[in-house]
Amino acid sequence: MKNFKTGMVIEVKTSCTFQSNKCKNKNCNFKFSKLISFCPNPNCMSNDFKVMKDSRFGINAKSLLKDYKNGVFEKLCLFHIFDEDLNKKKRTIKFIVNGFDISFNKHETDKITLNKRLEYFENQNFLSSKSDNCNLLPNSYDFYLLKPKQVCSFEVIINYGNLHIKNIISELKFNNSLRVPINLIEKLSWNDFISIKSYDKNSETISVEDFSSNFNFKKKKFNKERGEIKLVV
Repeated sequence: MKNFKTGMVIEVKTSCTFQSNKCKNKNCNFKFSKLISFCPNPNCMSNDFKVMKDSRFGINAKSLLKDYKNGVFEKLCLFHIFDEDLNKKKRTIKFIVNGFDISFNKHETDKITLNKRLEYFENQNFLSSKSDNCNLLPNSYDFYLLKPKQVCSFEVIINYGNLHIKNIISELKFNNSLRVPINLIEKLSWNDFISIKSYDKNSETISVEDFSSNFNFKKKKFNKERGEIKLVV
């Protein structure tokens, strides 16, 4: 979309990690609604399933870099939607919607941060022959390295048992500085992590600013099928 005040491009992406469950029975692999507590395949009916939470922000690296080079790309606006509580007795789902900005504006972003953000998309654009698309997972290692700024948070309660009931939407307070948990990094780097000034022993986290300044993108094997990536739930 376009910011009509500045004439700059703003790309808006959404990732919803409220997804279908997947049956673990190798002879089935049936996908079904999260509202159901067992596989509905009549030939299976297993209650052993995997909760899927791998929805990504699909961002076209080639298009983003082209707009940036032309001086018209302002920022990414990312919205992550996930379920915090599923109450089957009341037939309600509580969703959280968190909004983040990743700016590419040279006047409001320091050079080191800007170069790191460009590095992520350049790696995808120039090193992958398979696709220009970046599949950025919310709350992942790469997500925090891009040093996103949280700009909003909402709670939405939906009564799926009676959709005529009006949804309850509440604005939530949030921490302007995101915190990054230690379990996102390899154990070999834990000593480096806990030595960082912003490290909090109780939560085992550091500030997103320190994380982005002290850690780098991992070397990836491009042109392969998408695999599992660690995220924070």
